[in-house]
Amino acid sequence: MAKKQRHIHGKHVIPVPTFEIKRDFSGYFIDKLKIFKKRKDNTMEISEKSIVRPTFSYRGKYTIAKKVIIDLVSHVINGEKEIGKVYKINTETTRNGIIIDIDLSVYFGNHIKTLMENLQRHIINEVESMTALNIVCVNINVKGIKIKK
Repeated sequence: MAKKQRHIHGKHVIPVPTFEIKRDFSGYFIDKLKIFKKRKDNTMEISEKSIVRPTFSYRGKYTIAKKVIIDLVSHVINGEKEIGKVYKINTETTRNGIIIDIDLSVYFGNHIKTLMENLQRHIINEVESMTALNIVCVNINVKGIKIKK
């Protein structure tokens, strides 16, 4: 199949799972395509193809400013009613992806561990889906507890 793609369409195809591509090509992963095929016995077969733009692409370099990542994280946090105040958001770019550090306070009456685990997952899902960058981890430091007025 890879040979056919290369000779007919001029595309280089490497069959690897999307997860491996995303980890190794952080920042260049474009999207995955789901392909539906109908078999002879009328059942459906679903296969997946991932599109990766290499670093030497003629389209140029794919970069997202730190400020954009911080704004996206801030937007996600602002949608959470249990979060009191965000003191600081910082990002660090590594070879494997982005590390996000957040200092915030929460409102009294919430189970902090569960709340922070849910917030971490929500931030990772939203930022990865909006940017296609790999989020290595989200470190959240709860600096205080506030009382709702």
